[in-house]
Amino acid sequence: MIEIDESVWKQLPENDSGLVEFHDGNGVKLVIHQIGVDAELRERLSDVNKVREYYRANFTEQGMGLVECISTTIDDIPSAKAIGKKIEQGQPGLYVGTIAVPLEDQSFVFSLFSQEIGVTGIRDTAILTKLMSEGKQFETEESTGKMIGWAQDPYFPEHDGPCLRNLSEDEEYDELFPDHPLSKIRLQLLNLEKSIKINLSGRDKKKTWWNFW
Repeated sequence: MIEIDESVWKQLPENDSGLVEFHDGNGVKLVIHQIGVDAELRERLSDVNKVREYYRANFTEQGMGLVECISTTIDDIPSAKAIGKKIEQGQPGLYVGTIAVPLEDQSFVFSLFSQEIGVTGIRDTAILTKLMSEGKQFETEESTGKMIGWAQDPYFPEHDGPCLRNLSEDEEYDELFPDHPLSKIRLQLLNLEKSIKINLSGRDKKKTWWNFW
């Protein structure tokens, strides 16, 4: 049985997808997946670098970039937490947070989604301007026009994938942009990490597998 905090999450009406979906009333949607065995992730949990490889590869396949990833515990169960982003030209940025709890016989995945609303790129522009005013300089790559040192994978700088994490996405800037989707995702991931309860005793897979507390 999975239990989540009713004071934060309100269930959305059921739809044809069959997924269990909630919202926090502040632009973040939560989707809980009950899936089969994820032996690949489970075997990697003892090595955070392998966990990061796992999420980097999965995000890249979806045209996303890895913002951050750590190993953690959910209700004393070894788990993984990651954030990815997808930025497409002319489209609002989408940030995705995930907590995965891979058990021996099944896995639970808690996915958070939040998208930019209104004018986009404000956080990026503001922090870039701030850094440059402080004397930070960025050379431009002639072949691509990209600024060297502005965006790169947080753990493997040599990785050349889509939607690379940039300096404005450091956690230290969240307090300056509390309404940015990345700030919201980080906050709700932290809340989930602390509040999810997983009771594996006497479970009946035929019954509803989640509840509020």
